[in-house]
Amino acid sequence: MTFTVRTQSPRSRARRKRTPRRSRWGGVISSETGNDPARSSAAKATCFRVPPTARPVQITGFEERCLSADDHRVSDGIRLPAGTAVLVVVPNPCAQAVTRVLADDPPRLAVEAPPIRCTPRDVVTLMFGPRTARFASRAQVVELAADRWLLQRVTPWVRFDARRSARYPVRGTAQVNVGGHTVPARPLDISEGGCAVAIAPEAAPEPGAAVDVGLQLVGYAAHVRCTVVGISPGPDGSVRLHLRFEELAPHQRAFVRAVVAAAAGQQRTAS
Repeated sequence: MTFTVRTQSPRSRARRKRTPRRSRWGGVISSETGNDPARSSAAKATCFRVPPTARPVQITGFEERCLSADDHRVSDGIRLPAGTAVLVVVPNPCAQAVTRVLADDPPRLAVEAPPIRCTPRDVVTLMFGPRTARFASRAQVVELAADRWLLQRVTPWVRFDARRSARYPVRGTAQVNVGGHTVPARPLDISEGGCAVAIAPEAAPEPGAAVDVGLQLVGYAAHVRCTVVGISPGPDGSVRLHLRFEELAPHQRAFVRAVVAAAAGQQRTAS
């Protein structure tokens, strides 16, 4: 009796197409990682650390595994694997938490329910990636459940540099409390480390002064404690205050991250 053994070359095996499985949330589950967060967490997109307990956190660092500059040049083409860590920032009251992706079927995204409050139709900010190559998007809350949120992204993923040296122009309103007196100011730019505002020359504090600044930007609002690190001529005869953010509470850091992400997205769209 003769047996015939058929073999496949590496090239023919590479041509085989794998049929993706659909999750019950309408997303595609990768045949590589399945729906196993433990395996998916090894994907390059995992950069935010997920806390071991369900509570709001202040992120203090990022994992080394991240998207490289060449992985996703077209932001609309990003599909996050199940298990990817994502930062969610809600506006009212401003708060942040890290969660994990359950399924991504653009523009719909299902995530584990983070330990922060939100209501349907709220627009939240989503972020993932390291400081030097962070991606951000805005999404509307479609459905809330005890164990998951269903989100609809309303903007594409936009890549930006969130290092302290990366500043982005902003529009909005601001008030600076100088010596117990609140004076109006105009926001000029912002980064994760500080901001610049234009103020009337007669109201400008001295360098080194500590001031309280109220900011209302892109639908978010917060008061932050700042130190004046420099003064320079501003637009239209005003004085530009260069401010450094001091110790930020978690909700203040959430505000800064959301505003920087939105400002970066607006600048990318305009260019």
